[in-house]
Amino acid sequence: MVKSKMIVGIVAALAVVGIFVGNSIATSKAEDAMAELKLQASVFGAKVEYEDVSANIFGTVELEDVSVTLNRDTLDIETVSLSGLAENVDDISDITLMLEGLSAKGMSKSSIDKTPDSPIELVIYSAVMNGNELDAMLDISIDQDKNELAINELTIEGQDMGDISLSTTIYLDSPIKQGINIHSNLNITNFAVTAQDSGLADLFFEIEAERKNTDADELKDKFFAKAEKGVSRAKGVEKEFMEAALDLIDGDRVTMERETDEKVSMDFNRLRRYGITSILKEAKITFS
Repeated sequence: MVKSKMIVGIVAALAVVGIFVGNSIATSKAEDAMAELKLQASVFGAKVEYEDVSANIFGTVELEDVSVTLNRDTLDIETVSLSGLAENVDDISDITLMLEGLSAKGMSKSSIDKTPDSPIELVIYSAVMNGNELDAMLDISIDQDKNELAINELTIEGQDMGDISLSTTIYLDSPIKQGINIHSNLNITNFAVTAQDSGLADLFFEIEAERKNTDADELKDKFFAKAEKGVSRAKGVEKEFMEAALDLIDGDRVTMERETDEKVSMDFNRLRRYGITSILKEAKITFS
């Protein structure tokens, strides 16, 4: 019994040493890869810096205090973590990317649109002008034989902005290792998006009120009164979409989902031509 325990103890110790050595080798490879990345970025005029890099034998790489500078604009990230990596791209099946403490305080304020009127523009304004930070997480699974990409979770959360989460399964016409071409035909099955606003809508009305020299609450009331008239005239999925958008602006959590294994085309060219409501109708999207 004593010998058995001793053997188990020795094996466990060797395993710990092996993992430590393996992690050291993995970290060395990660440092070499980052050195190559920094060199490639410099070709495009970008400067990539980080305080520390670590990796382990299980395919996880973590960077601390990352900064990316281009044309005097700097983007800072407290932590970047990427797991599921493999030396051979054919061996990659599950990847998780996490960004914590993404800050745009180092971006030039002079180039920012001072009258943002879309969610993306409002996020950029909030991050650059107000210094609000973001966290993001992407978890995906890849089946290269089926050209299937499952977005298990894509979550973005911003300070005084809100959050949005997406999950879906995408089928590509071309080999997945070639990447996603927005001009190619994409097919999806299950689909879910959940979002809640916690500051972007108010930011929009505050900016507009200052520009028009009026009260933000009064401007918001007028917006809802006009929008609700539009909702009363709408029908079907268009009406549901507009109602969900108003609920979101009003601070409610909104979910848009499709629960089926039946594939539906998400051709971006068609989306631009016919609008989102035609896609929502064909895909049988529900709102809650």
